[in-house]
Amino acid sequence: MVADRSLQKILEDKHYRLATRFFLLGLFAAAMAYLESAVVLYLRMLYYPEGFEIILKPMPLRIYLVELGREAATIVMLFVVARLAFRSFWMRFSTFLYLFGVWDIFYYAWLFVFIRWPQSLATWDILFLIPVAWIGPVWSPLCVSLNFILASIILNVMFKRGIVLTSKWYHWIVAIAGAGMIFYSYVDRVPDLLKGITPTVYSWKWLVAGLVMGWLAFGIALLGRSWRRIEEHPTSPT
Repeated sequence: MVADRSLQKILEDKHYRLATRFFLLGLFAAAMAYLESAVVLYLRMLYYPEGFEIILKPMPLRIYLVELGREAATIVMLFVVARLAFRSFWMRFSTFLYLFGVWDIFYYAWLFVFIRWPQSLATWDILFLIPVAWIGPVWSPLCVSLNFILASIILNVMFKRGIVLTSKWYHWIVAIAGAGMIFYSYVDRVPDLLKGITPTVYSWKWLVAGLVMGWLAFGIALLGRSWRRIEEHPTSPT
């Protein structure tokens, strides 16, 4: 019975015009990035009037907690939109990756339009504050976002051809390990940041290793034939 419901969700998603839907989702992500970049612009005008620095400026605890809430709300919004867009797990998952990637890329694009920042892809930025500060050169989150978008495209092409992944627990272990490596690449220099030392070296090897682990998990699933082919039938979505 559970398998039947899962199959029905997949078949309903297959009837949607994915190109149109992902265009609209991309439009949402770009608009959301505009909103967030505007908020960050205001924060920088308040706390970094002389120009943004990677060293965190002191701010009231109340403002800091609001900023943490804003970052958490951003992820919640992306998750909820991905969930509402489709019914099947892998379409929701690939949609989240797509939304995150487009949002992150446009976030930096809008900041460049507003204040001509970052000056280059090598410019350092504070990427996230949950649970600690994530820091790294701008090219690194853009690299992750492009990988997310590429993975989403591949999953969608497979989906339109009736191929759906059926991942195993060990696939997720490999993927989560890769995510941990990427996370470490961003927090490795936090002790220096807390001492007021501007980071100059980014642990890019951990980033590369993490991305490789993510694609390795995907490749293991494909080569291990952890997927099934969904046969189309005339049932239309309700």
